[in-house]
This record gives sequence, C-alpha cells and structure tokens, in this order.
Amino acid sequence: MPTGIPDALRQAEAAREAGADVAVIFPPEALGGGNANTDAAVRMYERLARELQMPLSHFQFPIASGFGLSTEVMAKVAQIPEVIALKEGSATLLAYDENRRAVKAAAPDTAILPSNFHWFFAQVALGGDGILSGLASLTPGLLKDLWEASEAMDLAAMREANDRLYPVIRAIYGPAPVIDMHTRMKDGLQMLGVIENSAPRLPLLPQSNEVVEGVRRALIAAGMLK
Repeated sequence: MPTGIPDALRQAEAAREAGADVAVIFPPEALGGGNANTDAAVRMYERLARELQMPLSHFQFPIASGFGLSTEVMAKVAQIPEVIALKEGSATLLAYDENRRAVKAAAPDTAILPSNFHWFFAQVALGGDGILSGLASLTPGLLKDLWEASEAMDLAAMREANDRLYPVIRAIYGPAPVIDMHTRMKDGLQMLGVIENSAPRLPLLPQSNEVVEGVRRALIAAGMLK
C-alpha cells in the first residue's frame, strides 16, 4: 500500500527489477476516507501508467474500508490502457456485480479477478476472468478447479470444488484477527512441505496450537494432506 506516487513508483520499479510482469496497486493512504467518488484515483493511475510503462492492476477494497473506489471511478480507471486487471475485493456481492458490469461495459478487455474469500463460488458464478487471492499460494488447484468449472457452466463441479475449499477458507480466515490469515497460510504450506519455517515477523505472532490444528484438519478435509 503506497503512501503516494513516489512510493508507488519505487515499489513498482523494485518489483519489476525482481521479475514482476504486473504491478498490483493497493489504494494509497492519501485516498483513504474521502476520495472514492473523485477522479483522484484516475489521475494517480494515469501518472503511474505514464511513468512506469508497465501493466497495472487495481486492488479494489470495500467502500466501507475508506479505500474503495466507486463503481463510476473504477470504470474510468479500467479504461486506462495500462490497467489490464482489477482485483475485486468488494465486501458485498451486489458491489461486485455492479462493478463487474460497469467495468466490462467500459473496458471489455480489462480482467475482473474475484478475490473475496467469503464468496468465491458466488463471484465466479456471476462471472469473472480468473481468481486472484493470496489463498492461491496454499490451494492453487482448488481455486483453479472452481474457476474452470464456472467457465464450463458445470454446477456440480463448482459445488464439489467449493465444498473442498470451504474448510480451508474457514480455517484461514475464520478466527480473529483476520490479519493473521497470512501466517495461517504459511502454517499450511509448512504442513504440505512447501516451506520449512512458518514463523511470522513481528508484529505478527505465531498462531495458537488450536488454530494450527484447525488448519491441519481443514487440509485433510480438503484432500490435500493425509
């Protein structure tokens, strides 16, 4: 999440030098709490596009967070040629559908990528161009199965993938505080043998034995761990 244009440029350049093909832009602090319905975000993306000359993706936060863009502004941002995708994390299904329809009407080639873990099933049922979520680090195959089933209009396969995802989603995102979701994903990745150490950096703390055991049971229920 950049503090402003200079910080966004610095982070994007660093990501590109490290091999990134696309820069996912989080809402900057300066736009929090009052600019969702102004063209401030449009001007910001135009500047970033002009200076970076690389593909960009906007990360849509819920309006209630103080950082989300209005549907009208999102549609304008989507029309900037360098903006190739929107990571859609609106907090209601209605907002997702309104944003999806408006963006596709204004910029049909801009990808809408559902990211709200509470209703992946419902989002892809309405329509989406993929799924962009941190959970993909832990359950890439299940998210792929869900999206491909939605593209095939296969309701039974969608339900099957969603039923396998459900326990993992609840184990990762259910316990408070939700900010610990990343640590729980790391716990799961350690169980799967993907990483050796799941310890987070301060100020985040290791999860309780109860939470870690919940992640383990969820992976077993999803058929990912024996």
